[in-house]
Amino acid sequence: MRLVTASDMRALERHAFDRGTSPASLMETAGTGVAQVAADWLGKVQGRRLLTLAGTGANGGDAIIASRILATEYGARPCLFLIADRGDDPLLEWAAKGAVPLVTLDAPGAAQETVLDTLRRWLVEADVVLDGILGIGGRLPLQGDIANVLQVCREISPPGQRRVAVDVPTGVQADTGQVDARAFRAQLTIATGPAKPGLFIHPGAEHAGRVKSVDIGVPLGDDPGPLWRMEAPEVARALPARPDNSHKGTYGKVLVVAASGRYVGAAYLAGAGAVRAGAGLVTLALPGAAQGALAGRSVETTYLPLPDDPAAPGALTPAHGHLILEAAAGYDAVALGPGMGAHPATHRLVLDLCAGLAGDAPSPPVVIDADGLNALAHGETWPRPGTPRWVLTPHPGEMSRLRRRLAREVQGDRLTMARESAREWGQVVVLKGAPSIIASPDGRACLNAFANAALGTAGSGDVLTGTIAGLLAQGVDPFVAASAGSYVHALAAELWRARHGAAGLAVAHLVELLPDAQRHLRALA
Repeated sequence: MRLVTASDMRALERHAFDRGTSPASLMETAGTGVAQVAADWLGKVQGRRLLTLAGTGANGGDAIIASRILATEYGARPCLFLIADRGDDPLLEWAAKGAVPLVTLDAPGAAQETVLDTLRRWLVEADVVLDGILGIGGRLPLQGDIANVLQVCREISPPGQRRVAVDVPTGVQADTGQVDARAFRAQLTIATGPAKPGLFIHPGAEHAGRVKSVDIGVPLGDDPGPLWRMEAPEVARALPARPDNSHKGTYGKVLVVAASGRYVGAAYLAGAGAVRAGAGLVTLALPGAAQGALAGRSVETTYLPLPDDPAAPGALTPAHGHLILEAAAGYDAVALGPGMGAHPATHRLVLDLCAGLAGDAPSPPVVIDADGLNALAHGETWPRPGTPRWVLTPHPGEMSRLRRRLAREVQGDRLTMARESAREWGQVVVLKGAPSIIASPDGRACLNAFANAALGTAGSGDVLTGTIAGLLAQGVDPFVAASAGSYVHALAAELWRARHGAAGLAVAHLVELLPDAQRHLRALA
């Protein structure tokens, strides 16, 4: 699903105007589309009481037109609540001719509290509320009259009432998904033109509800655009083929550099993720004590023996660097970081490995996660290749350390943070969250289709690291591998949640569902 930012949407509209489309005709098309989608979603419209909240801009105009069509063509019983006077707006002529109840919050001589009392009464009576107060230009926090109106809407929400937003719910930031405390909470948001990313990024997604887009006649061209939300068919096409006349060498080899004496399970989970993602061979490079702990558990993997360094027992250190780099030359992908711990010697090893893997000599693509990322964050700079063949998978805390930014700044605009980081580092970035955002240095970015509370458990990120590495080993492009791997990982969690609910997912079960997720997707190809 194509997405556009607010600035992108304004540029598309300007292009349409330059080609001869008038603002009035664009608004008429948008309002008609909103009415049709709303009517389809509502099912029964005849006789239902429709309260429309309209602002002064184009979003309010779209909502007024939608109300007119729902009334004249579908039989709704409308009333209009205007945040401010729209002057001699011809869009309101139908309301005057049809004696449609209409009040304006800032009408001269009217006490605001009296007008708000009317709003309270209409909210109690309404079967459907249509929000057209603010569009993509809304700024947070909400203030003044708009804040007062939305506070009333929050206080009065009768059971069974259906709430619909035009383009973006008022109080939801179109690009970031950040919300005002009083933001309108819709069950359906009808995007006019391509949907905006904030409708899918939490907490905005919780206020948008189901999202549908309507074509408003803005020319989009053949270019799919740099921003989209992943959908199952495109992920299915990205999964590598599995011909029967193949062998383990067909599907590549993954080297997992992970674990420490304290975090042995992280290596197992990353390795198992790579196996279940389809890699032909997976090797775990572990300190000696960790290998002994896993040998009986992870029988499907091989091992690169790394003797304990007496200077740091149970940790991977620079003493292991040459062994790991020599081995990595024979692998198709490397996963670096899960469970490696925070020993200073381990931090030095990570930088040594990055320097070796970033060189001009042919090197496999790398996924860096967890303690690998934390090691990079300890230095002012860190080695990286000149081409985007690495995938970094930070959660917000790791991103805040890498970017020297507060976590709330990372969370405040996750899309921009992911895009800027990918461009600055020259590598693919998966900023984990609700949902994960995958960004490429060339400006492309996509949103995962799922945000799942079941994934809020230790080890789920290690499985994601292995899943992406398994796809890289099969020759999938790093950006595509990061996108498809994130989707497969999240879909496996969705399959589990459908059976068990949102709590209690053991990541070993998540691993076992990765093949089911791929099978589900391949059936769509």
